Amino acid sequence: MDESLFLDIARLDFAFWMERVFGLKPYWYQAEWMYLVDNNRYTGIKAYRGSGKSKVLGTIYTFHKCYFNPGFRVLLTASEYKQATKILYDIKEEVENSEFLKVLIPVGQNTKWCEDEVMFSNGSHIVVKAFTKAIKGVHVNYVFNDEIQDITDRRIFSISLAPTVNKYKGHLVASGTTDHLGDMLDEIFAKPEYVCKSYPILIEGVSICPEDFPLDVIEELRKRDGEESFQTQYMLNPKADKEGSMFPQKWIANCFSTSEKFGPRMHESSMIIMGCDFAMSSSERADFDCYVIVEKIAGKTTIRHGERHKGFPKDAKLQRIRELFTMYNPAMIILDPSSIGTAILQDLRNEGYPVQEGAFYSKERQGMLVNLQTLMQPDRNGISAFVIPRHPEDDAGLTFTNKLVEELIGFYEERSETTMMKRIVSRASHDDTVASLALACKGASEQQEYLDYVAV
Repeated sequence: MDESLFLDIARLDFAFWMERVFGLKPYWYQAEWMYLVDNNRYTGIKAYRGSGKSKVLGTIYTFHKCYFNPGFRVLLTASEYKQATKILYDIKEEVENSEFLKVLIPVGQNTKWCEDEVMFSNGSHIVVKAFTKAIKGVHVNYVFNDEIQDITDRRIFSISLAPTVNKYKGHLVASGTTDHLGDMLDEIFAKPEYVCKSYPILIEGVSICPEDFPLDVIEELRKRDGEESFQTQYMLNPKADKEGSMFPQKWIANCFSTSEKFGPRMHESSMIIMGCDFAMSSSERADFDCYVIVEKIAGKTTIRHGERHKGFPKDAKLQRIRELFTMYNPAMIILDPSSIGTAILQDLRNEGYPVQEGAFYSKERQGMLVNLQTLMQPDRNGISAFVIPRHPEDDAGLTFTNKLVEELIGFYEERSETTMMKRIVSRASHDDTVASLALACKGASEQQEYLDYVAV
């Protein structure tokens, strides 16, 4: 084929580019990814594990744009810096081993490349950045954000990363495999400015990649990894629950309200309760200080505020509680008295604050979690007595409730091997947001019972 004709076709046909330059015959959906990204400024791609997202959108599409657009600027980032550098390493390998792409190597360039940057002979530039606020200083034509489901700090995405494509009216793609309900990938799919599409491994029971994953292989994966893993990692179903889950994800989703956001109390006659759970230590693996405000009215309990901090000293903990009390004027502060909580409890009582202990120990802990479970369980009409604010423009609310969801789905009921009695355990790395919420909700239930009794 004539070289000019080859380039003309390759410029317009992504599937042709992928097959002829990289020797990879694309599945229909992989070619579709590139067209979606090329024709939309903001794209969300949710695809099964091992679908080739990083290779196709991080390497092959990047090369296409850099080859045909001299001076093209690319930013590669991911929830883990090493994941982004792996993509850049793949780009370096391709350019060094492809006779067609070697033209992009600058004259006099030796085989050593920078770990986090590549400059091509036509002025195109690829840079890798960790997912931090430092991304702010970058301005590019294309951003590939890989494994976005693992990102927990939504503010970095919206304030630091998204604006990197504004200067050049560039394109941004966020890709990943769903992990759990309410993760960052879920949030991207809820944004109206993003064109989003999901690619589960099976559509209408048929494999979308029969050469790599025929049905018998898919069934082996299903049996080996378990149904919950298969549903989330391959079928992209974040509502799949493990056996014994105390807070089913369908229940959690039923509590979501996109019209509610964190803020002041909404009703003059409502009851406000504050729950406080404190870190046992300031070590790297210790839990966080966590403060939750709930509002209860007409049998409905809503989270009005939530925050968590790492290793606040005692005076800072006290000061933050005073500040939140001034803002929300709760009827009661319920806190965990374990560790430093006892001293804080006494100080607050001495200052005249309405405070009581709500130990998050074994028996009490189980009662508080069951109370929270009861609040979240839908009634016969599918309505829950609990509200989790998820307004799309409420960064603070989304960040906190993302962590809350992650911790909620980590709670399970299982039988003790020694006593054979049921017990509640958490398999999440932390449980501080759930602990503080359970304290607040238990306090709201008890206060309501007391008020009802007085009224009688």
